[in-house]
Amino acid sequence: MNRITIKILCITTLLWYGFSKGQEAGEYLSYYEFGLCDSPQVIILKHHKDDSYSATINTHLKKEGSDFEIVSETTIFPGTAKEMILKLKEAGIDSADETYNDESVTYLDGDALTLKLLRNNKIESFAFPELYPSAQQKAETTPLRLKVQNWLGIIDREENLNKHFSDIKKALKRGTYCYSSGINTICFKKK
Repeated sequence: MNRITIKILCITTLLWYGFSKGQEAGEYLSYYEFGLCDSPQVIILKHHKDDSYSATINTHLKKEGSDFEIVSETTIFPGTAKEMILKLKEAGIDSADETYNDESVTYLDGDALTLKLLRNNKIESFAFPELYPSAQQKAETTPLRLKVQNWLGIIDREENLNKHFSDIKKALKRGTYCYSSGINTICFKKK
């Protein structure tokens, strides 16, 4: 098989698997989605009603001069997805709400971590300005933001998000690639 046939087969399999697992909140026992600050990465963790686990790291980029979005979807091993979900639950992620942004500082035009989670058969969304995994930026000092940062740390320790993004960048063809970060667009050149 040539590379194109293998890619088509992989994409078809992933799409079928994704649709067979359902896209509705009612299809999950747990659902967590993290949209990272200053990054094109979105991490999605799911515990399905059939007691299976799945997770992906989706990287969204646009090649400069093109409207076509490049999405790299990396599947995380189901055992790792289960372990992360169990650790997140143990760390209290299901108690998250808008009060978890307990820092009094307001960031003008900054980026925000977005967290989506399943609660009462609905997917709820929360935003936390300028919040990063502790290995990548400053450690938070307020108790609730520190809790959210610890949730990010669980994922980062398992998947090393900086290395993952670096590997994605290395695999790109030559050109300039961009992604949104708050109100800014960040671009980098692959030589």
